[in-house]
Amino acid sequence: MNMSHDKVFFSRSLIAVAVALAFPAGNAIADEAEALTSPDRSEVSLKVMDLNKVNPLYRLYSGMDRSGLLGSVELDLVRRSEDGVWARVNGRDLGLSGIQQFGASYEKQGDWRIGIGYNEITKYAPYTINTKVGGVGTDALTLNQDWRSSSGLGAETSLKLERTETSITGSKLLSEAFKFNFSAKMEDKKGAIMSSMIGSTLNGQVAGRNYSTMYFTPQPENFKHNQFEATLDYFTQKMQFTGGYYGSFFNNANSALNITPGNNSIPTLPCASPGTCVTALPLGAQGIPWIALPPDNRAQQLFFSGAYNFTDKTRVSFKWAKERLTQEDSFIQNYGDTTAASATYTRQNPPGVPYAPGITNNNLGGLVDTTSYFGMLTSKLTKDLDFAASWRFEDRADKTPQRLYLDSTANAIEYPNGVTNSRESHQINRGKFDLSYRLPDGYRVVGGFDYDEKKTPSAYRESVAEKTVRLELRKSMSETVNGSVKISHGDRTGGTWHLLNGTPEPGATTFSTTTGVAAPLQFADRTRDKARAMVDWAPAEQLSMQFFYEQGKDSYNFTPPSGNAQMGMTEGKTQLYGFDLAYRINDDWKAQGYYSYNENKTHQNAVYTPRINAADQPCVGVTVTTTCVPWTADLSLKGSVLGVGVKGRVTRWELGADYLLSEDTTSYNILFNPLLNGAGNSVPSGAGLLPDTKYTLNRLKLFGTYTYTKQTRVRLDYIYDVRKMDDYTWANWTYSDGTRVNVDPKQTTQFAGITFIHSF
Repeated sequence: MNMSHDKVFFSRSLIAVAVALAFPAGNAIADEAEALTSPDRSEVSLKVMDLNKVNPLYRLYSGMDRSGLLGSVELDLVRRSEDGVWARVNGRDLGLSGIQQFGASYEKQGDWRIGIGYNEITKYAPYTINTKVGGVGTDALTLNQDWRSSSGLGAETSLKLERTETSITGSKLLSEAFKFNFSAKMEDKKGAIMSSMIGSTLNGQVAGRNYSTMYFTPQPENFKHNQFEATLDYFTQKMQFTGGYYGSFFNNANSALNITPGNNSIPTLPCASPGTCVTALPLGAQGIPWIALPPDNRAQQLFFSGAYNFTDKTRVSFKWAKERLTQEDSFIQNYGDTTAASATYTRQNPPGVPYAPGITNNNLGGLVDTTSYFGMLTSKLTKDLDFAASWRFEDRADKTPQRLYLDSTANAIEYPNGVTNSRESHQINRGKFDLSYRLPDGYRVVGGFDYDEKKTPSAYRESVAEKTVRLELRKSMSETVNGSVKISHGDRTGGTWHLLNGTPEPGATTFSTTTGVAAPLQFADRTRDKARAMVDWAPAEQLSMQFFYEQGKDSYNFTPPSGNAQMGMTEGKTQLYGFDLAYRINDDWKAQGYYSYNENKTHQNAVYTPRINAADQPCVGVTVTTTCVPWTADLSLKGSVLGVGVKGRVTRWELGADYLLSEDTTSYNILFNPLLNGAGNSVPSGAGLLPDTKYTLNRLKLFGTYTYTKQTRVRLDYIYDVRKMDDYTWANWTYSDGTRVNVDPKQTTQFAGITFIHSF
């Protein structure tokens, strides 16, 4: 955006003329005594913005999708009557669809209150998309018929999710000891998200063979989520109790995504030999183009909580909750016996999906009951010794009926006895204990113990428990230096592993849990050590600084066999440090700055193999074969943030400038054949080394507020925003149907705005 200086920078006389036209000066004079004593406040702002271009990466976070000249209104109104009735109205970005917010409340202080709210949130995908897929945002997609041709590109578009939220809250004091509260929130979300589906080329399309493809199938979201809560409070000087109800009701207008294939995008079908591929959709085909979408569900909870003060030094609190989750949304329609469901139904969508013969129900019948208890005790045992303990128990019982959703007709070898839906019941015990002792000279030592146990029937490991010991030293009450140092050590162990394959093929090394593979990670033995230090330092009256440092290490302890079977994650490391500082230059000007750096690292051993069969991979010792190629990955996630700013006053102007630099980098560091002692680092056929991905944000913000009168102000804003994305994933990605997805590696957005603010 090219702007001349007279468009951005306004002289004092020009501002005075504009303000005088908008807000007559005579009406802005208020009685100073009344302004100081009255809580009433009325402020209206009119904002005018000029955006040169709203780039995809900028609109992802701002919700803005329009360029040019835009306007909005902001409100902040407060009124209090003589009998204690308060009225409040606030609004933000009113007139800008997609980001506007509004709220209002009316209450009699100490008696009753009613409030309403409305918010809009729009999230845009950070990509530009060219596609001819029809029906985007609906539950019926028609794939592109122009296979990989230039005519396969449609108009440039973008995916987005639009949310609107409406809420109402209220309360009423029934007596000196009882109070009733309620709230209701209704949220609508509409749009589409990135998604794809695997298929194959049409028979005869490429040398008479079917080839695997991936085509663009954005999933629609047309959700309604209603939440209700009502509570009754009872309170006295020594005790407080609350009982209530909470309900969550989720509805999806689309139960499934129905896909009409294109020329090269049909379900994966077999080819006995070139030119003899199957061209019809057989009954029960695995590749029928349907994608199930989130089903309707409900959650309802009754709860009761309270607290009792035994003395002014000892207090106990508790909470009990009983929750029921249900999911009874209908399945996708069954095939039935219609002509369209016959084996000759070719290249069109059937009216449903094949059910296993034993399935006679039309929905899952999902039912999960959860009961939880929580208790906490805090006590000041002596003048210097404090004690705190808490315990939480949760019992989740999955009572969903188990049925054979896959039977031997689907695959007699893989599912000889059929497969039922799994249940996800568990029991959780979590305890926390702390002792705090006050030492001389402002020091305090805190010791703690945490216990976390989870029992999951039918899981890989039914019982897993972690014990953590914490020790912290704090220094406070100093005029110049305050801080703390904390260390902790945790050990996670568990019971017997349940093997998925207890009989590996002869002579092979099984990669089941007998090797101690650290996967799934939530069940694996682990040692975790963490250390943290924080310091507040004020070396001079005008300067204050804060420093922090944190480091952690996870070790997955196991003793695997030698050679290639040493698979899975072996360790993880985290590091975080930074500082904040504030400096008072003089009575009118102040400066501040901050910097933070974080790094997460993990190391994983793995094996690449063409997997000749579905049995255990024949990897023995350190021998590298065509079916067993070891590799490692050192995943590294690094992020840094730097910010500086300055604010000050010059006559009637309040001026400021902020600069932000943020950078995130992901590195994969894949190394092949690490067990060959440097003899080779070849990349097997079909595998590849992943490049780093990097995201950078540079933003400069200039702002200034001119006080015309005590009631009227003018604010100027200018933002220069540059975002860079180096991501191989979406570098001119092309789907098999011709859809292209891309991200401009450098995107610049400029913003200039003027806001008139008037109080009355």
